Amino acid sequence: MPAVENYSVMFIGTPVDLSHARISLYGRGPEIAFIRFIDPGRTLARDYLSGDIINMHLPSAMLGSVLDVLRNEKPLYISYIADPTTAGMGMAFFGTAPEPAGEAE
Repeated sequence: MPAVENYSVMFIGTPVDLSHARISLYGRGPEIAFIRFIDPGRTLARDYLSGDIINMHLPSAMLGSVLDVLRNEKPLYISYIADPTTAGMGMAFFGTAPEPAGEAE
């Protein structure tokens, strides 16, 4: 499960792959994942691996929540679980490691 060390945000004027925003996640070096935010009314693409890079798709309504987690929580991780019934498709997971209850930020 790769640790997320840094991130960058890109807003896209003309939709690429039906997304208007993308967050790139970095470990200690190059990109380890992309999170693409898909507009309402569009079908979310399946998450997938491209080489070692995780490609996650979320509804655009979640952009603010994801940015909040990136700004305020750590440690952060992203992982991917392949679905053996689909060729190269699966499910990505992004979130925190276990934290003590009641921990102040």
